[in-house]
Amino acid sequence: MERPTAVEPHPTTSDWDEFQTHLKTRVNETAWSTWIEPLEGAFNGHQLHLEAPTEFHRRWVNDRFFGSIQEVSAAVYGDDVTV
Repeated sequence: MERPTAVEPHPTTSDWDEFQTHLKTRVNETAWSTWIEPLEGAFNGHQLHLEAPTEFHRRWVNDRFFGSIQEVSAAVYGDDVTV
């Protein structure tokens, strides 16, 4: 299945939901609601862009959850997707 190249609000609703569902199983509820749930996702070709509300938020998520985010994005979108 070919992915569109234009930036979308979310990759597709079902893919975005699946991504969030899988990621939610890897973090506790407090971490989810505080750090992961506020992220906005956009898909551009083979890149998943996650936008955080602040630079501090972005650094915190990157330092603590990036490995899990990469693993889940590969599982949901394929190995060729970068975050």
